[in-house]
Amino acid sequence: MAGLQNRLLAGLGLSLLVSIAAAAPHYSATAQATSGTMNIPGTTDYKSDAGAVPLTFSAVSAQRENFGPGGMAQAEGTSSGFASATPGGVRVFAIANGVVQGVGSSNMNAQGGSGANASLDDAFTIVANQCGNPALCGNGAFGTLSFSIVAHGSIGGGGGPAYGVGGQWTADFSMTTGYLPGAPLDTYVAWHGDHAISEYNGAPPYEDSHDSFGTKTFTVSFAFGTPINLHMAASATAQAGASFIYGPSSAGFVTDLSHTLGWGGISSVTDAGGHAISYSALGASGFDFAQAFTSPVPEPASPLMMGVGLLALLSLSRTRPGAARRP
Repeated sequence: MAGLQNRLLAGLGLSLLVSIAAAAPHYSATAQATSGTMNIPGTTDYKSDAGAVPLTFSAVSAQRENFGPGGMAQAEGTSSGFASATPGGVRVFAIANGVVQGVGSSNMNAQGGSGANASLDDAFTIVANQCGNPALCGNGAFGTLSFSIVAHGSIGGGGGPAYGVGGQWTADFSMTTGYLPGAPLDTYVAWHGDHAISEYNGAPPYEDSHDSFGTKTFTVSFAFGTPINLHMAASATAQAGASFIYGPSSAGFVTDLSHTLGWGGISSVTDAGGHAISYSALGASGFDFAQAFTSPVPEPASPLMMGVGLLALLSLSRTRPGAARRP
């Protein structure tokens, strides 16, 4: 009995120490976009901030140049980036395209590039709603937590006939339930995913990846009443360039994590005796970690529509007689 009491008192003291070191909510976001043609560099749109409040940024850049006989041909590079860090999840996407079309034999090129980064740090505490035995579910007692995170998105692009495209997404998640000597399970988990693509002039694309989008599940030990610290971060880049060499060309790339890297919810909480219990899991940010993060419709809508229109344009360019086709 004395041993159980000593363990409970030690757990309560540990809970107090970890509470003091608990992370306050912190958000960061960066969005940037550049564009240009052979003779006219476009503007760079850059937005970035970090702090204790949620952040959402979008960046857009576009540049057009006329060339050829009578200026009848056009080159245009465009790009946009979007980054959002909010309680429960982060969202990013990057779009880039270049289009060169018209008449004449003048050389010309157009390009766009964009990037976005967002991160979230938060902490939440699990408390038993009704605890009949403090040794099993009181503050400082060990429990077992099962939860998931969700990564949603897509990556890809192309062009023809003289073009280059590429992009990459990365996503990271880590969580620690504190230093808990004697815990039956690990008290730290981490996950990383990424995917990079590059393609030039219709050659087979080069791809490299580590894990993929989807739902990731974890189970860890924790202490009731002790803050659980977590970190989420995601990034997206996109680059596209097209060259006019005796004919029109187009290129485009979209890297989209706007639906999102987010908290997937808690599937179960058990006490030190292995019994499922009713609980609350409120975050320092006010987010309810007992529930899954629901990603809102990406903002703004116009950059996403630009990406959809670009893909349609690329489809048309591939069906034009004489245009290069991807294998």
